[in-house]
Parts: sequence; C-alpha cells; structure tokens
Amino acid sequence: MTKTFCVFSAKSTFRKDPFKTAYKWRQDLPFSLIIQVDEACRDLYSLLGYETFNRKDHMRNMQIPAKRPSYGEGLMKASLP
Repeated sequence: MTKTFCVFSAKSTFRKDPFKTAYKWRQDLPFSLIIQVDEACRDLYSLLGYETFNRKDHMRNMQIPAKRPSYGEGLMKASLP
C-alpha cells in the first residue's frame, strides 16, 4: 500500500509566503487569548524584543510590527546555565 501526501499541507515546512504564515496568528487568534499570552510572556517578550498588543486593531494591523527595533539583542545577552 502506497501512502501519498501533499507537500503543501499545513504540517509542511514549505511555505509560499513565510511572513504571511508566521504572522497568521495575528489574524486568526481571538484577541482575548492574545491578551492572556502577552501577559504571561511579557518579560520574555521584552528580553527577546517582541511587542505586546493592547488593542485588537493594532494586533490585526500588519503594518504595525510585532518586533521592536531591539529584536534579537536579548538572545545575545541571555546566559545558559
């Protein structure tokens, strides 16, 4: 028996538009969930250079970046045990 699969399935790592895929959560997830995640992860977001969203219209507006200008700098400062 031969199994076939689609290379472009939801579980595939290939994407036509990686940016669109990476930020799809901003359009799909309920704002109430985003508020909970942002609150729980606020310190980590700050360290890694991510923004939190206080307004639904800001979260949905893809012109407003989810990354701060300092994005990635926290990775260089984080120390591993």
